[in-house]
Amino acid sequence: MSDPQVLELLRVVNEVVSRPAVVGGMPGGKGVKAFLTEGLRRSGGQVSRDLKAAAALYGPDPALLAMVEALGAGVVNRDHVDVAVAMLPDIPVSLKWKVVTRVEGGARRGCSSSTGW
Repeated sequence: MSDPQVLELLRVVNEVVSRPAVVGGMPGGKGVKAFLTEGLRRSGGQVSRDLKAAAALYGPDPALLAMVEALGAGVVNRDHVDVAVAMLPDIPVSLKWKVVTRVEGGARRGCSSSTGW
């Protein structure tokens, strides 16, 4: 899958998660998982990674919003996203949203980037 295709997949996954009635509205996310495994032919492990990545990139409070831009620009790939998502539980909350100042100026929240990496 190309990086733009990965972004579109994760956007669709997030959309389906946010509107479970679209896929039958089964309790506990079973409809979403069934849609991903059977409809999109994804493995169980990949579905789990897709759900976590979609929440981190497109969820209501996206922890890795800057990764959308980086993935779209081809600076990172899906493997980078999966590693970053896997590391999120180990990062203290105080650091996830720490304001940092880049050399070029402009304060950014968390890992946001508007000029690249």
